[in-house]
Amino acid sequence: MITREYESSIKLPPGWVVVNMEVLNPHRTMSHADTLAYFDGRDPVWADALSPDIPKRAIVGEMLNELTDSKGAGGARVTLLKGAGGEGKSTVLMQVVCALADRDSEWTVAWRRDTERTGLPPEDLLRLPRSGRTYLFASDDGDLMASAVFKAVKALNEAGRRDVQFLLCSRDVDWRSAKANLHPWETTATAFVERRMRGFSDERDAEDIVRAWSKYGDAGMGKLKNKTHGQAVSLLIEAASSEEDDREGAFLGAMLQTRFGEGLRGHVKKLLSRLDEKGAPGGTLMTAFSNIAALHAEKFYILSKPVLADVLGCDVGAVKREVLGPLKEELAAREVAAETTSGTIILTRHRVIAETAKAILDVEFDLDFDELYVKLVESARRLRRSDIFVPELRDWHHLSRHFYNTDRKPLGLRLTRLMVESDPTDLFFINQLAGMLRETGAQRESVALYREFPQIEHERRSFFFEWSTSEKSNGNYGLAVWLAGVALADGTATNPLNAERAIYCLNALAHDFGKLFDKHGDPLFIGASGAAAQLGLMLPVTTKTDEGERLLRGNQLKSREAGIEDVAPEIALERLQTGIVGAWHKRETVNPPAPPWLKKAEDLTFNGLKRLVGVAVDVPSAASTTRIVPLVKRQQAGESVQNRLEPLQIDASDGEQTHH
Repeated sequence: MITREYESSIKLPPGWVVVNMEVLNPHRTMSHADTLAYFDGRDPVWADALSPDIPKRAIVGEMLNELTDSKGAGGARVTLLKGAGGEGKSTVLMQVVCALADRDSEWTVAWRRDTERTGLPPEDLLRLPRSGRTYLFASDDGDLMASAVFKAVKALNEAGRRDVQFLLCSRDVDWRSAKANLHPWETTATAFVERRMRGFSDERDAEDIVRAWSKYGDAGMGKLKNKTHGQAVSLLIEAASSEEDDREGAFLGAMLQTRFGEGLRGHVKKLLSRLDEKGAPGGTLMTAFSNIAALHAEKFYILSKPVLADVLGCDVGAVKREVLGPLKEELAAREVAAETTSGTIILTRHRVIAETAKAILDVEFDLDFDELYVKLVESARRLRRSDIFVPELRDWHHLSRHFYNTDRKPLGLRLTRLMVESDPTDLFFINQLAGMLRETGAQRESVALYREFPQIEHERRSFFFEWSTSEKSNGNYGLAVWLAGVALADGTATNPLNAERAIYCLNALAHDFGKLFDKHGDPLFIGASGAAAQLGLMLPVTTKTDEGERLLRGNQLKSREAGIEDVAPEIALERLQTGIVGAWHKRETVNPPAPPWLKKAEDLTFNGLKRLVGVAVDVPSAASTTRIVPLVKRQQAGESVQNRLEPLQIDASDGEQTHH
């Protein structure tokens, strides 16, 4: 038999402790107030996992059976319990650990006690004595431990150790943010088992929870106090099923809806008032909590400790020590389910808490959330420029568009300007700002962004396409055609032209050529419009949206009404290229002018487009001194537009046009 003295003498890696009944027995008593606080959503403690008044979900028994059955299989096995925050994962993890710790003859359970330590040196695990028992290393911060566990699993399997397993728990968003999902677990671990919690997978769980609430009378049942047992269970299951966002805990959300209802606002207001009395970096604990709730309320799961530290003006260590730790203590003492977490991403316990807090802070505390979002974005960008890793950076980039699209256009525009100011060469935000300016009536400012832009080293088709769109919003269709041609041409981007981008450009060209025809009456342009539409419709149907195909056919119809019919693809390509050159010669005079580094229309080639539509690519002679730009239209009385098209040679030296 393994004695406690022997077990306590086992040298575990730093930060880990053996969990046995001697450790757990002092936690076997819990007050009614503590139990109710757990039902209100506070983070679980060992007393909750041991309490007979807190039901064990069905998944606890399932995981225990899986772990017991796996002992005979041997090998380094990893079990991952995943789900959104507020699904009860931590409680399940601790209940499983407690049950295994009670099985003296089978398991030695190690718990990650020091959350500051994320190491798990393989050499420490390989030195563990072979006792006939199975070592289980369990951690509630699986995302933080993922890399260390992966390395340990690899080393254990290579050494032939068959007596070590790992049990990890993590929120989905943290697991992804830590890139833990990218490890090839299945090919390294003897077994990698994912269990995901979501709402009530077993109706008996809901029945057990309502039964546990009822032991505490009205205080336990809350809003459900006048309901029958069956009614309360049905309402609880219905509330869990109504949570559509799988990033939110359906389990906790259901408990909040059914037990608190309208009373939640009053509870959160008391909480905020209490936090406002406690000093912390950046002001008070309410200041820190406001930053956490602000992003969570908008369904942005992106706030990390480095960003929060920068916003509050402290170091990352102080965030946990002086912000998250005190918040946890304050929030756990209140009957409100709102809590920060120690994972990669910082959230409130549930979005409904964040939304309620944000509404109260806005109306009753007069907090300016626009300024708060600006400071958060400034911090994220500042860290990124300093080469500090910022989790979920792409979502930070989408925050400004989110506000713009949700009827908060001034804030969205302001955040986008901030992005451009922080990095004036960021093409993504240049394009986004230009689009917002066009939509808000500031077309001239949108084109100035592009005309004053320095020459880009790594060109992008989207840059020239959006520039073209801004020019046409100012009525500059000659410039718009030229720029759309640049976006479509060879050499504009490192990656080859794809069908989707080609359709965007051809649609724009078909439309803008039509506008030039209306303006100048030159059949050159209506022929080019028809050619662009024809080429766009030749591309695969799967790359065209219904709206895109409708626009292409509309422009094709306009050209047909002017006497233009479909021609061989080679001829359509020649008409397209000639139209772009013609638009370039008729381009508008603007101030500021288009920069000199832009390629002239005559220098553009379209071999990428030729490949997409199945036309052979010609390789021009290096000794050639002229460029042939075919099919410029010549107007003659009594002829249709279709018959007024013939080749034109352009001398490479001066760009003058000469008919033959």
